[in-house]
Amino acid sequence: MTIARYDTRPVGSCVDCFAWGALWWYGLCTACYAFRRLHHAGRCDGCRRHIAVKQRYCRLCWREAHRRANIDRITTGTGIPHCGSLAPFLQQIDGHQLVFANTDVSLWTPSSKAKQSKRRVVPAPQPFTPPPGPGQTTVFTVPRDLTRFRRPSTHEEWLNGALALPHVARAWHAAQLTADAHGWTARMLGEVRRTLITALCCRPADEPVRYSELQPLAAARSLPVERTAQLLADLGMLHDDRISPLEKAFDRRLADVSPAIRAPVEDWIRQLLNGTKRARPRTWETVMEYLRSVSPVLTLWSHTHDHLLEITPDHVREALASLPSSSARTQALISLRSLFRHLRAHRLIFKNPTLRIAPGAVRLPPILPLTQTDYQQVIAAATTPEHRLMLALAAVHAARPGDIRALQLDDVNLGDRLITIAGHDRRIDDLTLKAIRRYLDLRRKRWPNTANPHLLVSARTAYDTRPVTPYYLSNLFRGHNATLDRLRADRWLDEALDRGPDPLHLAAVFGISAATAIRYANSARSILEGAPLRA
Repeated sequence: MTIARYDTRPVGSCVDCFAWGALWWYGLCTACYAFRRLHHAGRCDGCRRHIAVKQRYCRLCWREAHRRANIDRITTGTGIPHCGSLAPFLQQIDGHQLVFANTDVSLWTPSSKAKQSKRRVVPAPQPFTPPPGPGQTTVFTVPRDLTRFRRPSTHEEWLNGALALPHVARAWHAAQLTADAHGWTARMLGEVRRTLITALCCRPADEPVRYSELQPLAAARSLPVERTAQLLADLGMLHDDRISPLEKAFDRRLADVSPAIRAPVEDWIRQLLNGTKRARPRTWETVMEYLRSVSPVLTLWSHTHDHLLEITPDHVREALASLPSSSARTQALISLRSLFRHLRAHRLIFKNPTLRIAPGAVRLPPILPLTQTDYQQVIAAATTPEHRLMLALAAVHAARPGDIRALQLDDVNLGDRLITIAGHDRRIDDLTLKAIRRYLDLRRKRWPNTANPHLLVSARTAYDTRPVTPYYLSNLFRGHNATLDRLRADRWLDEALDRGPDPLHLAAVFGISAATAIRYANSARSILEGAPLRA
C-alpha cells in the first residue's frame, strides 16, 4: 500500500485485525470500521475475543478463512467455490496471517501458474429448433383484407367444415355464452358469429386477429367489430394494433412542442398514469386535464427555449400571465408544479422554477338563474322518454351528468318512491315518477333481455354492462342554454332563493361541499337584496 505524502491519518496497527497501515477511526482500518457498523459485539468462536462478530466469527477469522479457501482452491483444485460455505475453514483456524491494512483485495484475486488467455471464447453455434406448437414460423406479416371474403354457395357444408377447426368452434361457443349473459338478440349473435367466421377461418389457431383487419368490416358490411374484438380479446386471440389513446393525446396536445421538451413531458404523463412507489396512479381524466392545461405553456416555450432546463421563475410568470382566465392560470400552475417536481426528482433540472409562485385568487363567473324562455325551449326539445327523464333528474333533483350515467336499477325504489343519487336518498316527486315509469316501459319493450344494470341504456350499451357515454347525455341538450350542468346549478340556486341563503341547508339537501354551498348562498343573497352579482 502506498500512502500519499499529504495523508495525515495516523499509521499503526488496527485494534481488531492487527493490520498495519493508515487507520481510519478510533484505531481501526477502513474494513474493520465498516464491519463494526454492520455487526454487534460478541464472543468470537475462532480467536475467543470479545469483538464485533458475524455468525459467531470476527472479521479477522473470516479473512483467514477466505485466504485458506482461496489457496486450497487454486493449488489443489479441491477447495470450495469462492461464494461457497466457509464453515470447514472457520473450524480449522489455529492462527492468522497478518497483512497490511486496506490490501484485502489481493486475497480475493485468483492467481494461476499458467497465464490465462484473454481471448474471448466464441460459443459453438446452436442447432435450429422450430418453435413449439402448431403453425409455421412467420417470415413477414401481411395484413389480410377481410372485406374480400364472400360466402360460398354451399354455405352449410362450408360452415360445418369451418366449425371443425378447434379455434373457430371455441370462439363460436364463447359467442353463445356471451349472448346469454348480456341478452343479445338473435340478430346480434348472428352478426358477431359472422364476423368471427370471417376473421378466423382463414388463419391458423396460433395466429391472432389484428384489430386493423377487423375495422374495415364495420364500414363495408356494418358488422359489430367492437363486440367481436372484445370477445376475441377475452379468448386471447386478438392483437390490438391500434394507436393507444395516450399517443393520440400526445400528438394532439404536443404537436407544436419541440422534441427536447416533449420527451420529458411524455415521461411525466406516463408516470402519472402508472404511479410510483410513493404516488398512486392518477385517473385518465386527471392526467388529460394536466396535459390540456400545460400544453399552451409548453408550446409557447418551444418557440424561445430548447430545453426545460432553461426555464426560470420569470418565464413561468410570463407564461401564466398570457393565459386568458384565472382558473386557467391556476390549473396550469398546478400542472407545471407537478411537471417540474418530476424533472427535479429525476435530476433533469437544477432547481424547480415554480417554487414560491402563487396562482392568485380565482375569479369565478357569477351564477345567474336561467330564464323562463330557456326552460320552455329545453322542455319543448325533450320529445323522448329518456330525454324527459334526464331533464327531470337534473332540474328537480340536481343530479350531475356523471351521477345520471351511474344510476342503476337498484337505486330506484318505486314502491317507497325513493331514488339514490350519489349516495343520497331523495323522494321521487310525481313528475320524476311519471318520467321513470315511461322510460322503463320503453326500455322493457326495446331491450327485453338486456342484462345491463344501469338505469339508462343506449343501443350500444344494451348488449353489455357499461354505462352510457357522456356524449349520449350532452348530445340531447346540445344547442340549448339549459344544459344538464346549467339545470343542476339553477336547481341549487332556486333552493337557496326559496328556503333562504343557508349554506348548511344546501349542503345537507344536495350533498355538496361547503365552498360550493357558500358560493351559491352568497349568490342567492345578492339576488334577494338586489345587489349586483360579483365573482
